[in-house]
Amino acid sequence: MEEFHGPCIYRVPSQIRDVKPEAYTPRMVVIGPLHRYPKSTTIDGDETSSHPWDLKKEYSMMEAKKKVCFESFTARVGEDAIVEMRKIIQAEETNIRASYEESTEWIPIEYFVDLILHDSVFIMEFFQRAHKLNSYHVGTVEQDSVVRNDLMLLENQLPYFIFGRLFNATLMERRSNWTCKDIITSGFGIVTDETTNFKHFTDMFRRVYEESLGDIPVRMERIPWIWPHILELRNADNLSQAGVKFKSLSSIPSTSRSFGDAEYKASLMSGAFTLCVKFKKGRLVMPSFHANEQSDMVIRNVIAFEQCHVSLTPFTTNYIHFLNFLITSDRDVEVLSEEGVVTNSMGRVSLVVDMVNKLQVGVKVGSHSQYCYIAKEVKAHYKSRRNRCWGTLSKIYFSDLWTGTATVAAVLLLFMTLVGTVASVIQAYKSFNMDQQSLERIALLEAENERTEMEMNAEVETQGQNQTESVTQPCQRAKRVRKKQRALCWDEFTSVGIEEDGKERARCHHCGIKLVVEKSYGTSTMNRHLTLCPERPQPETRPKYDHKVDREMTSEIIIYHDMPFRYVEYEKVRARDKFLNPDCKPICRQTVALDVFKRFEIEKAKLIDVFAKHNGRVCLTADLWSSRSTVTGYICVTSHYIDESWRLNNKILAFCDLKPPHNGEEIAKKVYDCLKEWGLEKKILTITLDNASANTSMQTILKHRLQSGNGLLCGGKFLHVRCCAHILNLIVQAGLELASGLLENIRESVKFVKASESRKDSFATCLECVGIKSGAGLSLDVSTRWNSTYEMLARALKFRKAFAILNLYERGYCSLPTEEEWDRGEKICDLLKPFNTITTYFSGVKYPTANIYFIQVWKIELLLMKYANCDDVDIREMVKKMQKKFAKYWNEYSVILAMGAALDPRLKLQILRSAYNKVDPVTAEGKVDIVRNNLILLYEEYQTKSASSSNSSTTLTPHELLNESPLEADVNDDLFELESSLISASKSTKSTLEIYLDDEPRLEMKTFSDMEILSFWKENQHRYGDLASMASDLLSIPITTIASESAFSVGGRVLNPFRNRLLPQNVQALICTRNWLRGYADLEGDIEELFAEEDNDATKMTSSSGVGDSNI
Repeated sequence: MEEFHGPCIYRVPSQIRDVKPEAYTPRMVVIGPLHRYPKSTTIDGDETSSHPWDLKKEYSMMEAKKKVCFESFTARVGEDAIVEMRKIIQAEETNIRASYEESTEWIPIEYFVDLILHDSVFIMEFFQRAHKLNSYHVGTVEQDSVVRNDLMLLENQLPYFIFGRLFNATLMERRSNWTCKDIITSGFGIVTDETTNFKHFTDMFRRVYEESLGDIPVRMERIPWIWPHILELRNADNLSQAGVKFKSLSSIPSTSRSFGDAEYKASLMSGAFTLCVKFKKGRLVMPSFHANEQSDMVIRNVIAFEQCHVSLTPFTTNYIHFLNFLITSDRDVEVLSEEGVVTNSMGRVSLVVDMVNKLQVGVKVGSHSQYCYIAKEVKAHYKSRRNRCWGTLSKIYFSDLWTGTATVAAVLLLFMTLVGTVASVIQAYKSFNMDQQSLERIALLEAENERTEMEMNAEVETQGQNQTESVTQPCQRAKRVRKKQRALCWDEFTSVGIEEDGKERARCHHCGIKLVVEKSYGTSTMNRHLTLCPERPQPETRPKYDHKVDREMTSEIIIYHDMPFRYVEYEKVRARDKFLNPDCKPICRQTVALDVFKRFEIEKAKLIDVFAKHNGRVCLTADLWSSRSTVTGYICVTSHYIDESWRLNNKILAFCDLKPPHNGEEIAKKVYDCLKEWGLEKKILTITLDNASANTSMQTILKHRLQSGNGLLCGGKFLHVRCCAHILNLIVQAGLELASGLLENIRESVKFVKASESRKDSFATCLECVGIKSGAGLSLDVSTRWNSTYEMLARALKFRKAFAILNLYERGYCSLPTEEEWDRGEKICDLLKPFNTITTYFSGVKYPTANIYFIQVWKIELLLMKYANCDDVDIREMVKKMQKKFAKYWNEYSVILAMGAALDPRLKLQILRSAYNKVDPVTAEGKVDIVRNNLILLYEEYQTKSASSSNSSTTLTPHELLNESPLEADVNDDLFELESSLISASKSTKSTLEIYLDDEPRLEMKTFSDMEILSFWKENQHRYGDLASMASDLLSIPITTIASESAFSVGGRVLNPFRNRLLPQNVQALICTRNWLRGYADLEGDIEELFAEEDNDATKMTSSSGVGDSNI
């Protein structure tokens, strides 16, 4: 029995669970604390549980059976044994809790002891029933099989060391010759070595598989020239065609000692397999892989355990990785099934392919594999041309006796046909030679006769002329004129004739140079010049088509431009690609989806490496998205950090689906799993959330989990940051509830003009009458975006006089605002303008916002105080509601964000003190002390955790660091008139923080209004040491969770229709990869598009209502 050595029971990582959640979820019985929750347990039917209702009923029924089982057990062993078992659990409580990677501190010790005791008794009773030691049964045979399956799930485990001790305490081992290990292994129907130790039942299966490797050498170090061979492994069909013969491994471990119902044993045996693979002389011997739900469940949980516990030596994962390369299509399964390597119990062959391929989804393969050398040998065998030829012969032409006989007969027939053909050609050639000789003899005789006749004619009549004509005419007919060929280079040269030196030259058409072109020189000189001529247009050289590069570029198009996967199947897209390059190979949407996911994995690995090297802290934002077509929500977790170059980075870590219910426990679990996956659970500084009720409990649970691993600073005191844009939205909406009725005539006036084109023309005429340039047109507000109300007022007020003229031209215009209404609208517009500007500041992603929070919130408070004394009663009521909402959220300024303002060298604590004095002089000094004390507390923790601390008291030298900043001249000048009275104290032995806050002079805001704060800390980091590190982390805190456009909306964040139809993993791959490649701002484009749709909808509604008015 293996003793305790740290955590060994884990929650299944979300990227693995999401592929097939039912493979990790108990169907009847829950074991251990991982299925219990702080508020309630899953078996009580809590609405916050993630288990389906039918499973909750099963769990409740099984809990009742557990109680019956415990009573039966107590009656048999006696109360003394139960007391002894309780003492054992209490003594080992710390080790039991530590066996679970997830904290169980929230469970009281009394409940925890009862939980472990009852679950242990149930397991002992269940497996002893198979030995006939008692008559207890869970239920039917099928139910017993389901319980066995539940007991091996990774999240459904108890530490085996405590289970063994409790077994010994009951004296069960003395009553029979069976040990605790014998009962467990026999109950599961497997055989292990006597020396085998395991941590729990899932680990027991992993050890059995590991033992099956035998003496196969496993290289622990990564060998670069061996590992790529696995990645280049061919599928089973290709290997079979290359002559590789597959054989099922017959040496499966014996299960003769297993017992229990026959159906369960048959199911288990169908899911049992070894990991031993051998390749020798073209024969690949593999274990028999039984494709069924049982083996799928077992392998998935073993792989999940390996991913969490033994990621360096995941033997089962490596086997599935190896098998995944062999099985890529239905034909591969058929090839392996013919040889008994795969047994299909699932029906369709495609289901087996889908099962094997999905076993690998979301799984990280080890850096080394026991199959590296086998893959190398198989690859070498496949690349041998001789092997492929013999494989083709044996597979196609000699697959059986009849096929081989037919092949030999066909070859003989072909040979005989070839011999006959050659003989015919030889005979024809001989006949042709004989005919040629005969023709030559006849030609000689005819020539002789002709010559004799010519001589006779010459003697009789006019010899000279007749003889000449008779000879010349045949000669002319026989004479052949050969056309002189001209070199191609002459197409680009023109002969200029013979020059003064007596040499013939030709001029180049492109550059005008003259070259000697006499016959003795040939054309080589001209050809050589054409290759070097600078003026000659060179033919375009098109790169060779690369299908791999084409696929990569296509996946980038999909990612960058939000194109659907079906884009690659569009008829005209394929036609254009074929026109551009006839070698282009079309791909399907499944292929491009796979390419996108591969790119996602590559970019994710790069970013994980960046975070591993990042020495500072990371800040988070988390917000929920909804889908228009499904009830499934999505959670977007974004990281914010300042890198070594002092650049602010915003990277989306996860955009994963969140199934109902969307409570704090489920959200916290998703966020924590995400942080573990990225290795950030000990690097988090803050998380910014909106004011949803679920987020309050979520941040509490998350803080507890992170703090249990000592991953937070100051005990998580500064973890939670409220979304400022959301609070600002609530404040403005509270006021606009009253303002909506006050602005009715202005809104109706704008709606009247925008209702038709004729009214727009009439209004343009009115603008010309009053001498106003049109510029930006009228804008109608939208109920879900409060800044649209400000835009409507700002534009309508500019055309105030034109509406009065319109009232004279249009009889149907009956909503002209009064002067009082215009004045009230102007005041409301003036009130909303600062909110509009500040919201935009808060939502920035390209510059730090932590340092601007304090001044902007302070400005809002002064603004509300100013308008609270307004003469207009309606405005005062509106501001009163806004002040009430302000006091609810911002009565006490955020300490951590006020600390960020103090680290702005233009503000420091002096400006904070002045700001507090303007609001409330009585409490000002106390609030400054709170900020100062927390700065010191946090700085001391940075000093403690720092490997090296460097303090410096050098006086700060101002630098002109120019860039755009939200603090630029926007802060009231009267606040900074106190600068002349603020003199730095005398220098003494102080910390770097105290020197920065008290001794060094503050930079003047007017002089350094456009200073970039990150550049300041970058240039002075060598002087401030740990303080610079703390500033880097604090300034990366985002004060809002949403992008600028959505900061004005109360409609929530919604996925567009295209992304609604995608699988959750594809949605995450697209959104995350696009963010990593193009930046966070691109996500705002989706939101802007969404709001454009809202505006269009509002305009359509307006137009439809305006048509009726035009008939008046």
